[in-house]
Amino acid sequence: MESGLLEIVVPPASFYPNMQSLPLTFGDPVERVQWRTKQNLDYAFMMLYASQKARYYLQIEDDVISTPGFPSRILTFAEQKSMSNPNWICLEFSALGFIGKLFRSSDVPTLANFFLMFYKDKPIDWLLDHFYFVKVCNPEKDMKICKKEKDSVSIRYKPSLFQHVGQHSSLRGKIQKLKDKDFKK
Repeated sequence: MESGLLEIVVPPASFYPNMQSLPLTFGDPVERVQWRTKQNLDYAFMMLYASQKARYYLQIEDDVISTPGFPSRILTFAEQKSMSNPNWICLEFSALGFIGKLFRSSDVPTLANFFLMFYKDKPIDWLLDHFYFVKVCNPEKDMKICKKEKDSVSIRYKPSLFQHVGQHSSLRGKIQKLKDKDFKK
């Protein structure tokens, strides 16, 4: 920790709303809504904190395994896409949820603030999809055009570089058995 390689960051309690008064959404029980809300706020806090630390921000979780050499693959792909498609918003290195998502640090504050506006409404990966929509879709045009535009700013790398291996969620009783079929060791 003295070298600055590892930093431990904890949001202040005042960063969180009263979790007992959240609106219930999607028919989810209060525990799930509270868990999802806290998770969204944790992501936004970390993104804002880390956005000044490096050129890119990579979202991964503590219960993933990675392909050997993933950092150089990510940097090479990011540099290639920055030349061929400078308007990209996210490079995706996993097909699952919010794992393996790379953003330019300069874009992170805007994205984190978007998450902060809607943190209690939807899961983070759904909010990310809405962010793409807000940035590139014209509601007066066909949704096929919107999908093409979203695909141009959210670019998927294959094979996936990360695989989720944890099965027990931080939400009590939730078992997560999703596997990324595109992951290759």
